[in-house]
Amino acid sequence: MLSGIISVTEGHTQIMVIGAGLSGVIAARHLAEAGLSVKVLEKSRGFGGRMATRRFRTPPVGIDSPMAMDHGAQYFTARDPRFSQFLEPFIKKGVVKVWTDGFPVIENHGLVPVPEDKRYPRYVCPEGMNHLAKILAAPLTIYLGTRATHLTFTDRVWAVQTDQGTIHTADVVLSAIPAPQFLELGQVVLAQAGQDGLVKILESVRFDPSIAVMAVYGSEAPVPDWKGLMFREDSLLSWVSLDSSKREASPSQQIPLSLVVHSTAEFARKHLDHKEQAGPILLQQAAQYLGDWVAQPLECQVQGWRYALPTHFLDQLYLETNTPGPLYWAGDWCGGPRVEGAFLSGCAAGQAILQRYV
Repeated sequence: MLSGIISVTEGHTQIMVIGAGLSGVIAARHLAEAGLSVKVLEKSRGFGGRMATRRFRTPPVGIDSPMAMDHGAQYFTARDPRFSQFLEPFIKKGVVKVWTDGFPVIENHGLVPVPEDKRYPRYVCPEGMNHLAKILAAPLTIYLGTRATHLTFTDRVWAVQTDQGTIHTADVVLSAIPAPQFLELGQVVLAQAGQDGLVKILESVRFDPSIAVMAVYGSEAPVPDWKGLMFREDSLLSWVSLDSSKREASPSQQIPLSLVVHSTAEFARKHLDHKEQAGPILLQQAAQYLGDWVAQPLECQVQGWRYALPTHFLDQLYLETNTPGPLYWAGDWCGGPRVEGAFLSGCAAGQAILQRYV
């Protein structure tokens, strides 16, 4: 039985996608372009999932123009030819560009250059990492700020209850959110259908958390000669990104120097529930390597990611079941812990649904 008091019932649709990260958006695009009725539910206010960009509504003190910083995935690769082909038109339009070919590593406070066999293109979106997902999502019907809270299957129809007091019904559900989040939503319906084995598969997926610190600096800050640094032996830091090096300045706009500092999973587990206190700690730690100026930003904002990086993921691009009804799963925890893994997973799940309905 659906819980709570429901005020509105939305119209029936063929496909309901839960999650507007890259997997969910690319699958929804394939399905919609094939003529299927598709709706997407997304709990946050934006698209892209962990391809996330923070847009400062009010510029930091001392900064004259609006700015954006990536606080989730910092870049992506294109090792699979299918993803490379997909990116080609976006590269031509300038939506995507090559940022760098590798990152030095800090070991014992010394800088280790990028080995030649580790040099290959790392791509970014100059307008923010979520810009690609925003373009893909433009023609879709997406309910932002709408969290799916309960999932049931009755009379051959899925019903998705949301925190907005609505019920969306659909023939097929595609879950494009982290496996632990889906279990909060749909573990009961799977258990009632005798899908204990499937529940165990979903429970086997593991993620590492992360805390990201976005720091903005004044004109007196020195400009580093690197795009990003990896930390191999530090218990607090995993890496630092020179976020401002992704942006493209104009004659009328000066881009302030900005860093994004990412914690280790160990540090995030201890501080995720009080992440604001973690910002100064991480900046002080980074300052030991990079200079005192790092600990003195004009502004500092913190983002916590409970499901930052899949560490135990599946060796298949998507999951599906027909019991109790048509239900699919996609994400980087299926396709591999990279942006292109999320893309390939969404494509595969979308194609599987198309083969069934078109």
